[in-house]
Amino acid sequence: MNNNSHKKVLIDLIFIIIQIICIIGLMLTGSIDFMRMAITDLIFWLIYMIVEYKQKWIIPIYVRIVVMLSIISNVYLGELFFLCHFNFI
Repeated sequence: MNNNSHKKVLIDLIFIIIQIICIIGLMLTGSIDFMRMAITDLIFWLIYMIVEYKQKWIIPIYVRIVVMLSIISNVYLGELFFLCHFNFI
């Protein structure tokens, strides 16, 4: 594995851990519907990782990080703290 592969694996592991923590937080708050959405996001990413490995796709790390941050911000800020459900205007 080259240096970029190590970075991808580390970033993927951090993402998976953060998603699991968010899923547990959603479960503890009783947000079952949102928990299902977070689980779906995680499953999608795991399937994507497998396809990426098998097809030998090369996606830049910055694109990977942007996608992960958007998923995490949706789950963490939007669903766990209900920031998507309020109108601040």
